Amino acid sequence: MQVRYLKKLKSIILNKHTMLFLMFFFYQISSVYSVSFITPAHCPEDSLCTASTGEKRKQFVDAVASFNKNELSAVALSKILKQTGIPITILYIGPRFDEKMIPAFYGWDLSCKSQKITLEKSNSIKILQGDLMVESLKNVDTQLWQTGMIFYEDSQNSARIYESPAPIKESPSAINQDGMYFTREIDGHFYGLHVNKNLQLNILKPLTSIPAPRPLPCPLSIKKSFEYYKSFHPLVHDLACKEVWHLKLKKYTPIGIAGVCE
Repeated sequence: MQVRYLKKLKSIILNKHTMLFLMFFFYQISSVYSVSFITPAHCPEDSLCTASTGEKRKQFVDAVASFNKNELSAVALSKILKQTGIPITILYIGPRFDEKMIPAFYGWDLSCKSQKITLEKSNSIKILQGDLMVESLKNVDTQLWQTGMIFYEDSQNSARIYESPAPIKESPSAINQDGMYFTREIDGHFYGLHVNKNLQLNILKPLTSIPAPRPLPCPLSIKKSFEYYKSFHPLVHDLACKEVWHLKLKKYTPIGIAGVCE
């Protein structure tokens, strides 16, 4: 009877020590990665996200919802977006997330494999910022990161191909001489995103009554531009082409979307 009691007591002590060890281990992990195991309010579920980013994201969602209901003017929306930024998706490879290095972000861990590089730890991040320009990402320029890339023909000369950074895994629903138009959704609210030639982002009402994009075999000119681009960007791996509506010319125009780290 005494031996059985001692065994039970020993088991309880061991379990207590185990629990203390696990609590210490998880505390250390959460400290290293600067994230909580409970997703902060207004952050996407299971994302690596800070409480301050969750608040900015909520302000953005609320502003879009009000704009869609005509409760918020374009001017008022623009003022809010200067404070919240606009979520864009890039691929980031580097050390742990650091709120000082990337002030407003949320993302997910993922593994990345390409023909030239294998990265066991990479992160698809939505960064809340106002444009896609490299200068705006200079605080992460010592790390490896990659935006999406869209290739499209000159409306006057199909042999001339333009390149434009874009959010990863997104393709425009329409194009114009002043940039590209994307249809996006966040928390059930649809909105339009315009990326102009200066790579600045702007929120619009979703485009309606335009022909939908349709698949297209990639033109040779776009293929050549993509192959050249891919030779300098190891995270880019394949090309998909579509026809999207050109708003000014009132006809379809071909584009190529570079696949990143699938």
